[in-house]
Amino acid sequence: MKSYACINQNLLKNKLSNWHYQIVLKWQYTHVTYSVILNKSLFKDKERIMELQQTEVKNGKEGLHINVAQMCVTAVLMALTCVATMVVQIPIPLGYAHLGDSVILISAYFFGPVVGALAGGIGSAMADILTGYAIWALPTLLIKTIMPVIACAFFKNNVQRCKVFSIRGIAGAVVTLLFMTAGYVFFGGILYGSAAAGIASAPGLLLKSVVNLAVYLFVAFGIYKVKTFN
Repeated sequence: MKSYACINQNLLKNKLSNWHYQIVLKWQYTHVTYSVILNKSLFKDKERIMELQQTEVKNGKEGLHINVAQMCVTAVLMALTCVATMVVQIPIPLGYAHLGDSVILISAYFFGPVVGALAGGIGSAMADILTGYAIWALPTLLIKTIMPVIACAFFKNNVQRCKVFSIRGIAGAVVTLLFMTAGYVFFGGILYGSAAAGIASAPGLLLKSVVNLAVYLFVAFGIYKVKTFN
């Protein structure tokens, strides 16, 4: 009577757990022999794949923590931008001067364009709505969302963030504030139907920009020296 070496292939597959294998069927006189030949190179590939999968899972969890942290930081900076815009308000033609732009620059410098744009755009627009300048909410949302993007084009290169008092650092803040001034002059002319009205707000906006630049440089340099974010 023929004898057979019976192998449960399902159990074999479960045991090997997706390993690449070959089954060589050899007939001999009275029995069938199943030989499983493991390809060592494929086995190494399997280990490599498992390592990559573990790394992806680990990175995915870490990325989740980072995203949650960024959401919390964004909410705090959004509130700070709104408060800084509302607390100190100096009337100027067509609007008011405030310190909210310094918070936007600080947000962009330390946390990048996305966090800065969300904090600056939403926080500043909320301040306009809450203080009776709702007509400016949409232009403010647009201008203050773009500001951190412009700033970060100067603040960061492909490797690291520039120093606060470097040429790039100061130039980035100045160009960003000039963009803000030009934006409000432009929208002032549209909202009030007169280019002269928009231009009339330029001196006050420039003065506000100088004050916000000074506050930004002072605060950002202090944080930078503490090396909390380095």
